[in-house]
Amino acid sequence: LIDYNTYGGRFTLGYQISPRDEVYWLNEGSRYEPTGTGSDSTYYGSMIGFKRTISDAIDWDVRGGWLTIDGQGDESTWQGNLQLDYAGEQSRFRLSVGRLANPTGISEGFVISNQARASYSFDFSERATLGLDGSWIKNMESSTYPESTSKIVGAWATYELDQFWRLRLRAERRETDYQSSGNVVGNLVGLTLLYQHPDF
Repeated sequence: LIDYNTYGGRFTLGYQISPRDEVYWLNEGSRYEPTGTGSDSTYYGSMIGFKRTISDAIDWDVRGGWLTIDGQGDESTWQGNLQLDYAGEQSRFRLSVGRLANPTGISEGFVISNQARASYSFDFSERATLGLDGSWIKNMESSTYPESTSKIVGAWATYELDQFWRLRLRAERRETDYQSSGNVVGNLVGLTLLYQHPDF
């Protein structure tokens, strides 16, 4: 693994066509700087998007555009994302499918990946929330990174202790298949204490 720092920013300009429809222009950039040996790399991306509120519970967001990576392994390709959200009285669901670039400590710079993610949560009681989520991520091969496919499945529970504090328990299974070196499997369990002020 390579230690690295990243710096980035995002700018969005939107226009509301109607109370339920909005078009927007998204621009973002990120800088990858390894702390030891290696080459710096820069990512630039620009996308046009459209958001629509179908009902009080359902909305979707689609965007697409182009990304450019400068540095080791220069590359330009398309990027985009489609996201569907549902929010009911007690349950929430999100599904997203897209392509994007991420910094990584395994290769030197950014890796382009195709991703599909889904999550579901349910308010079991006034204080307790249960959830499930899953991800499928395919990282593209580059000059410094082998092609790999990851599958992540997780389950979690959150309990509200009071208006400021929440306790969160999460269990997760990860499996990554590297085209050149086989599979890596990991199981994770975490317990987190969260603080959130009601005014923020």
